[in-house]
Amino acid sequence: MLRLIRTKQQHKDTLVRIYKLMQLDLQPDTEESDELEILSMLVKK
Repeated sequence: MLRLIRTKQQHKDTLVRIYKLMQLDLQPDTEESDELEILSMLVKK
């Protein structure tokens, strides 16, 4: 489940998750690719 990033630890954990997702050979329009896109937007803000 996706949540807002409110703490430094959540930010760090999200970056780790983004890194792990980026290591995968993701196909467009999959759950994982959508998760990567959304997490990236959350961290960017």
